[in-house]
Amino acid sequence: MPMIVFIFKIVVVVAFGVDIVHGGITSIIGNPVKVIKDELDGLTFIDQRLSVVYPLIQSFKNTISSDPLNITGSWVGSDICSYRGFYCDNPPDNKTAITLASIDFNGFQLTAPSLDGFLDQLPDLALFHANSNFFSGSISPNIAKLPYLFDPTSTLHKRLGHLVCEQQ
Repeated sequence: MPMIVFIFKIVVVVAFGVDIVHGGITSIIGNPVKVIKDELDGLTFIDQRLSVVYPLIQSFKNTISSDPLNITGSWVGSDICSYRGFYCDNPPDNKTAITLASIDFNGFQLTAPSLDGFLDQLPDLALFHANSNFFSGSISPNIAKLPYLFDPTSTLHKRLGHLVCEQQ
């Protein structure tokens, strides 16, 4: 049941644009989230889970060869939850934590040679949407090991038809 609630909350955030980051981070249900400091590159993160995904996002950002809408211009600093296309929430396994739960790149027109080493490394990712982008390469079979990712194979095939999902 916690998985269903988590996915529902992410769908609400993505589909309806619920602003869970406004003047500080709060969950969708309005509970304040305690600030937890974790230092990385001189940055302070509100939760250790965000400090884990920060280098992954920055590494992926460096592989993007075209960003005509300057989406990645917002991917600066430790407030990952305010990056365009990234959505945070409480994970099912820890209601006091805050994590990167959803990515919605629909319509961003980003170009990158691969999503491998990015998507499959985001431990709490529940949803990924990427219509109207130009990603290529293969997706690691490790993506199937992400515990919260909703239907990764069919989602990736429908949305990223030119990617190859490797089989184990």
